[in-house]
Amino acid sequence: MKRMIFIVLFSLFLSANVSAEDINGYGKAKWGMSPEAVMSSEAGRAKMLNPPEKFKGALGMVSIGSIDIASQNFSVIYLFDSNNLVQVNVSSHEDKNELVNKDTFNRIESLLIQKYGAPTHQIKNESVVWKLKSTTISLSHINIKNVVSRIVISYKPTVLAEKSTSNL
Repeated sequence: MKRMIFIVLFSLFLSANVSAEDINGYGKAKWGMSPEAVMSSEAGRAKMLNPPEKFKGALGMVSIGSIDIASQNFSVIYLFDSNNLVQVNVSSHEDKNELVNKDTFNRIESLLIQKYGAPTHQIKNESVVWKLKSTTISLSHINIKNVVSRIVISYKPTVLAEKSTSNL
């Protein structure tokens, strides 16, 4: 009986430690950095976008053309509002093959669960959200049959994520 209690308590301790991990940005970039500071923090990998890409309420000004996640290629775009880093979008290069992206989605979901614990919200095979203290991570499989299939991982300051859903 004591052994069973120990195992249960130990499991709770481990899960509490996993979910307690927090991040304050993406990679070496931190929320609020300027485009120049992001370029410097990701030296050798990041490039300025000229012209910047327009997003709702932000400009994609810095990018990394190719990174490997779960054996697939992704690109990274750093979004800025008034010269401050406010979001990072990591998008798969694969944009047609639904089966490949479904498998990639499941592998990334598993990796994020290992790293950050149980998600805050989940719609099976479609979207998963982890709300950490400083950063909210959203994993999405955007799939429009015979048109587009893409995996997007979005990192956003939790304060801004909460603000964008305050009227719901």
